[in-house]
Amino acid sequence: EPTIQQLFGTEFETIVKDDEQCTGLSNIPPELAALYAAAIKQTTGRNLIWITGENENSDILKNDLKAWSVFLGDTDSKVHLYPLPWEDPYINNTVQPETAGEKSRLLADIKENKQKNNKDIAVITPLAALSIQLERKKDKDELIRTLETNDLITPHEVKAILLNLGYHEKKRVAEPGDFSFHGKIIDIFPAGFNYPYRVKFNADSNPDRIESIKRFHPISQISIEPVHSIEITTTVYFETTKSKNTDILFLTQLLDNYIIVAAGFDSLREEYKKLLANFERMREHHKDKNQWLPVSQIFTFPLDSLKVCNLDSRATGDSENTIKPEHRTFLTFPRQALSELANQGNH
Repeated sequence: EPTIQQLFGTEFETIVKDDEQCTGLSNIPPELAALYAAAIKQTTGRNLIWITGENENSDILKNDLKAWSVFLGDTDSKVHLYPLPWEDPYINNTVQPETAGEKSRLLADIKENKQKNNKDIAVITPLAALSIQLERKKDKDELIRTLETNDLITPHEVKAILLNLGYHEKKRVAEPGDFSFHGKIIDIFPAGFNYPYRVKFNADSNPDRIESIKRFHPISQISIEPVHSIEITTTVYFETTKSKNTDILFLTQLLDNYIIVAAGFDSLREEYKKLLANFERMREHHKDKNQWLPVSQIFTFPLDSLKVCNLDSRATGDSENTIKPEHRTFLTFPRQALSELANQGNH
């Protein structure tokens, strides 16, 4: 495990720690952005928000950030995605369960970290998602529930939990957000998972307890493997985009002690403005436009550009508190190696 000082030079830690809110970074090659972001998070010991472009592949950035965190010795690092909940808030506004699941795990981890003072969190998000101001404050049980083998719980209690988390009862589960109830057996397709799970209750025990949990194929119905527990996240992302919620909560308010990085912040802001203008045009052409909130009440620009670490390779870097990569040879990894590093952190 190399030290950050060995990779970036002696000035890196001094500049990052001296800056209260953020550090300007310039001339960073795009392939090293995740490495720099991981180094900033580890050096400052703060929560990290990485703002990305609307069309960037967040899954790759998440994998790279996780891998470089492990490379720098932070094997417990938690990296989350915070995506836009829908394609647009007016027409294509159906929230995918996977998206709701991502957000639920993030919010649940934030709450748990505050209670237990655990490791800081890294969040990868587009600017538009970070700007949404419709979040309602929720208890952890409204976001995510864990079921484990030998839990003392009845099938009807599990059914009530699933309904409260926004799951839909079906005769047979087919996609995330579905569940089917068959007495002592409940099939659940959790949000954010690729396979459903079959929860079987012990028929002879009193009180009821979970006897087994098995992952199974949704078409063949054949069990694939047993597991000890499953996380069930809510499928409800926001209450509505038709009425204003007075209990506003931004992600930045939840994270408290955070630092922000972005690649080309000025260009991201322009991309953000164009996206919101497009949303406003959609509302104007909607036949029931007066039923929906205007864009300005759904999104509020939450940031000061001076508080953002700029990872843009086009930045001039004139500030005295600007870090520039030295002319040195960096270790580079093929994509497979980065994936293996990220998996090491998961285990």
